[in-house]
Amino acid sequence: MKISGLAAGLALASAPMAVASDAVSHRAIGYICSAEHPVAAGGERRLVRVPGVGSGGFPVATRSHEAQAWFDYGMQLAHAFYHDDAKAAFKRAAELDPTCAMCVWGQAWAAGPTINFDISADETKAAAALADKAFALGAGESAKNRGLLQALKLRYGADTAASDLAFAKAVDALSRTYPDDAEVAILTSDAWLIVASSHEDFQGVPRAVSVLEPVLRRDPNNTGAIHFYIHATEFNGEPALALPYAERLGRLAPGASHLVHMASHTFFRVGRYEDAATSNAAAIASDGAYLQATRDARPQGQVRYHGHDLRFGLSGAMAAGDGPLALRLADHEAYAYPAAAHVPGAQSMAGWALVAYGRFAPGRALAMPDPGAAAPLTEALRHYARGEAFAAKGDSAGVLAEAAQSGPSKEAVDAAPAYVRDATSAVLKIAQLTLKGRAAMLQGDHQGAIAAYQAAVQLQDKNLSDWQLSDPPQWWYPERRSLAAALLAAGEPARAAEEARKALKTWPEEPLTLQVLAKAELAAGQNAAAKRDAARASRGWRGPPVSLARL
Repeated sequence: MKISGLAAGLALASAPMAVASDAVSHRAIGYICSAEHPVAAGGERRLVRVPGVGSGGFPVATRSHEAQAWFDYGMQLAHAFYHDDAKAAFKRAAELDPTCAMCVWGQAWAAGPTINFDISADETKAAAALADKAFALGAGESAKNRGLLQALKLRYGADTAASDLAFAKAVDALSRTYPDDAEVAILTSDAWLIVASSHEDFQGVPRAVSVLEPVLRRDPNNTGAIHFYIHATEFNGEPALALPYAERLGRLAPGASHLVHMASHTFFRVGRYEDAATSNAAAIASDGAYLQATRDARPQGQVRYHGHDLRFGLSGAMAAGDGPLALRLADHEAYAYPAAAHVPGAQSMAGWALVAYGRFAPGRALAMPDPGAAAPLTEALRHYARGEAFAAKGDSAGVLAEAAQSGPSKEAVDAAPAYVRDATSAVLKIAQLTLKGRAAMLQGDHQGAIAAYQAAVQLQDKNLSDWQLSDPPQWWYPERRSLAAALLAAGEPARAAEEARKALKTWPEEPLTLQVLAKAELAAGQNAAAKRDAARASRGWRGPPVSLARL
């Protein structure tokens, strides 16, 4: 076939992006480097009021300016998901003024469940006792604060679903009584999202969105409102609503790692994968600075949400084809999770670092040693990474040899935390099928590749499709992309385009999927559409060309 000017343009869709994009990537790499300055061991961790952690707080009945300051700081930390330090800040406030009802309320509220973490029966009893103590102290509080004290008494019953729902309804009623109160609105959104995330009861999710919208119209820089608006809009399937606020959140709260990270939830869901990666690199830097400020000598992987930032950053960098950033994030894994800290939850993180090597540094992936029997999940993902490395070299026999060892062994699945074992099994099955598809593509067996990728798509759709409560996606790219590539290679451009468009519904603007779509459209004679989609792919892709066999 003669190569037309349009076909040449499609090839450019996978060329590296401009220098300006390289500068963004280099800055993100610098963020990670800045985080890797360990705190000297042997000191004592301290709780200090760190600047730049965001907004939060409201007047409480106390004559102690320091108690009020620590209460406000506790609200800021809680809104930024520094859960443990928020509890400590409220405790400090209550120690400074033992008569401060809302200081104790803060202790009780922060001791409760969050969007991401439930609490045990013993923790529920302890929180209930604090809520009762706070209520008993509350005569001197404002009417609004007495309403919060009353609402919290509903939160800690034996039936957690009923109690969480009762609390959500109670604070929601307060938000209607005090419609101009930003903190009550944030508490309301948070409470409804906990009902959704902990109990899969989504009745309050639209309200979690709408209660924050007037807050953000009045104060678009309210970081607590932005945080929960990002979560609420993603739960409600309309993440783009939060984009104007996500774009500013990191600048508003540079000292709060989780808030710096939160923009990536929106960026990923609207297809801005490089932005998702760089915001997580910045969050890793914020973690490093916070550890320094608090003299915390723990490995960074033990800091809550650090692994989430690292995995999210890797996902964004790999989707954008930003090899240098993906590799620097992968290198950070060894710093954040030293060998002594390789608990089961860290095995997956180590494995995904290897996957980044497999895609962007095949020689390094093939040189990585066997992690040993103590890390079976890492080892399973290492075989997948090696398979991707052999695919990059065009070695189908090597790919198949690794596929034979990359499946979901009982040991590998059991090494994952219990709540993700079913998903881990699906991930490892998809990994194995993907390698079989890669090998078939290299061998020219397009029908074999189609069969392997179709099976992988079915697993991904069935087991890994819920982005409301699990992010980033548990498998690193849409398998429909590979299926579309195999269909295109088999001479079925119409089916290839159909599968690519399906993939883009859940992975919007995913650049390699757009490349396959553009090539399928070109093969079908849809030149205008091909040119348009090739340009979209070019805007999102930072890496070198990728062969059809590796798409």
